[in-house]
Order: sequence, then C-alpha cells, then structure tokens
Amino acid sequence: MARAGSCQISPKGAPTGTCFEDALHFVMRREKFDDPVVLVHGTVEAGGGRMAHAWVELPLTDGVWDPALGYMRGEQYRRLLRPEVGGRWDETEAQVKAVRMGHFGPWV
Repeated sequence: MARAGSCQISPKGAPTGTCFEDALHFVMRREKFDDPVVLVHGTVEAGGGRMAHAWVELPLTDGVWDPALGYMRGEQYRRLLRPEVGGRWDETEAQVKAVRMGHFGPWV
C-alpha cells in the first residue's frame, strides 16, 4: 500500500511522516478488543499553522491516541491541537476504506 498521507506537509507541499499509516495500524490492532476505536483524518494546529493529520479516538474513555503524542484525554487533545475533523471511520470501515483507496490516507 502506498503512503499517500502524512503528519506534515513540506514547504513544497509534499507529505512527510507516517501518522495516517500509524493510526490505521493502531485501529487494526485494537479491533481484537471490546473497546471501540474510531480512526480520524483531519487537520490540527501545529507550528503556527494547520497540518493534515490522523489520530484515533477512544469513545468509551474520551481518550485519544495520537501517533506523534501517544495517549491523552480527549479534552486535553482538543484544547492543545484544536483538531478539525475531515472524516471518521470505525475499525471495519477504516480497513475497507484503506483497501478501496489503496493507501493509508488522507481520504478526505
């Protein structure tokens, strides 16, 4: 599968990083557990601007797993990074979308 997305955009507009891939892999590993997880693609505030990013929401605990930052409370994540959601997918939807699109994201 090709790496089409990333955590950052270079000055020339080319993506760098692996947050889309890492977040999808986290979701795929978590499907074995009872806790639901939601893959999210969108943008976050970073470095004085917004950047394309992927993270995982853990709805039962209002937690977030971010490929660059690890685990944190959802409230803290929203306050620090001011995420803007482009799309959300549960475990099954995320796996199907990745296969259909042929890359890790972004899909929005």
